Amino acid sequence: MMRENVYITVTLVVLMTSIIVFFSQEFGKTGRKIFSIPGAKLFLPLVLASIIIELNEPLIYWLMLRLKENYHAFTRYLSSATGFSVPFVDIFLIFLITMFPIVLLRLWEIRRNMPESRPITTHIGVFIWVILAIVLIGYEMN
Repeated sequence: MMRENVYITVTLVVLMTSIIVFFSQEFGKTGRKIFSIPGAKLFLPLVLASIIIELNEPLIYWLMLRLKENYHAFTRYLSSATGFSVPFVDIFLIFLITMFPIVLLRLWEIRRNMPESRPITTHIGVFIWVILAIVLIGYEMN
C-alpha cells in the first residue's frame, strides 16, 4: 500500500511539473498582465502574505511567542552583563534592529549610484521602529 502511494505522488509531481514547464510562457504572460494592474505590486504580496499567515496562524503565534521570550531573555542577559537598565537595553536593541535594514537599503542605494537617500528609507525605518516597539516591548508574560 505504501509503495502505491509513493508512485502516485511521484507521478503527480512529474505530471504537474511537466504542465508548468510546457505552459511556462503563458504563465509568465499572465503574471505580467496581473502585475501591470495599478496597485497589484503593492496589494498582491500583502494578500498572499495575509493568506499564508491566516493558514498557519497557530504556528505564527508560537513563533512570535518564542521570538518574544528569546528577545526578553537576551535583553535581561545584556542588562545584567552591561549594568544598564532593561528599558535602556530594550530601546538600544530596537534601535539596532531598526537601523540594520535602513543601512542595508542605504548601501544598496550607494551601490546603485543614487546620491541621496530616498524618503521611503526613512519611512521604512519608522514603520519598523513602531512595529518592534509594539510587539517586543510589551509586558512579559510569565
